[in-house]
This record gives sequence, C-alpha cells and structure tokens, in this order.
Amino acid sequence: SISRVHCHRRLALATSASLVLRINPLQPRGVCEVQFLGAPTVVGPLREKFNQRCLRKWKTSRLVRENLEAALELELPGPTCSTNQNDGRDGQQKLQDFRAECGICYAYRLVPYSP
Repeated sequence: SISRVHCHRRLALATSASLVLRINPLQPRGVCEVQFLGAPTVVGPLREKFNQRCLRKWKTSRLVRENLEAALELELPGPTCSTNQNDGRDGQQKLQDFRAECGICYAYRLVPYSP
C-alpha cells in the first residue's frame, strides 16, 4: 500500500488517462516529474497544457495537488468525488462510480486477489 514515504503516485485524470507523478524528496513542493499514460488523443492535450503552464503556474507555497490542478486546468479526483451535478447521490456513491470506471483503481483492488 502507498504511504507518504513513497515519492510516486499514479493519479486517474479521466477514465482513459492517468498521470504518474514523482516528487523530489529534497524539494517536495517543487516541480514534479510527470508521465502521462493513456490514449494519445486524451493525454496529448493534457501534456501540452502541463508543459506550457507548469513553470509559470507552479508555486512552492501551494500543495502539489493545487499546482497540478492549476497547470492542467482541471480538478483532480479526491477522496470523495465532487461534481457540479446535483443528482441526489452522495460523494461516496460518486466515488464508487469513479472507481468502477477507473482501470487503475480496479487493478489495485484486484491485486490481493490475483493468483
């Protein structure tokens, strides 16, 4: 399981795109090394946006998550999924929907059950 001692994370950006993030332990709030994974049509625009905006938007006074959101111009999924849609479902139900659609989360849940 991942804890705060690990310097890398894999974040689901969409159902067909993810981001591998490597944090420098000597500069934990500095610009991170990133690798986009997924379909080129989905990750291409994200990669381009990150490369164009990262150095201008990154501030060491902010959390890494906040810097990524500013550079990518999107809200990263959190412990509870927050959407602007008021569909009567709570954050936990929306989170379960996101996890069901996310191949990364699905693969991580399968690990204990793999042969």
